[in-house]
Amino acid sequence: MPRKMRRGPREGPKVWHNPDVLVPRRHPIARREPTEPPPPPPTEEAAVPTPPASRRQLVSLPTPPDEQALERARLLEKLRVAEGRAAITRAAADLKKAGFEPEADDQEAFIQLLEHSDESVVSGAIAELERILALQPPKRFAVLESRLRRLEELADEPSTQSAAARLRRLASGRA
Repeated sequence: MPRKMRRGPREGPKVWHNPDVLVPRRHPIARREPTEPPPPPPTEEAAVPTPPASRRQLVSLPTPPDEQALERARLLEKLRVAEGRAAITRAAADLKKAGFEPEADDQEAFIQLLEHSDESVVSGAIAELERILALQPPKRFAVLESRLRRLEELADEPSTQSAAARLRRLASGRA
């Protein structure tokens, strides 16, 4: 059996090379000299100068939001992003249990409350949306219209059905 020939460490792999392409061999440890010197490290003298004591101002940091404001914002966001009737009902119940209500001009929260399973909450949301839409145009018109149309057709109480129809006309500009 013939013995395998070992290649030396400087011979490289056995591959075909194009003799027309000349590539200089580089030693793996050899490094090139940089073309530009690196920028000098910043010194402490080059740092931002501090004004004299007579010109310094005391700046107070903004107060961190209190725990109640953070909790309220978290629960409102949970209500705004909830999808489906059960999730919206749960998020609204959590908000009410914590003792919070949506802000008076929060269209998105009241549009979400149109999907609540309790019809009294839905009629309250319709009343708030009537007040809001009298002052500003609807932000999510397609969602609002589809929910109001569903309420017109499927609500249990006739007062909720008529309020939903009235709000849909107001939102579309036909009031």
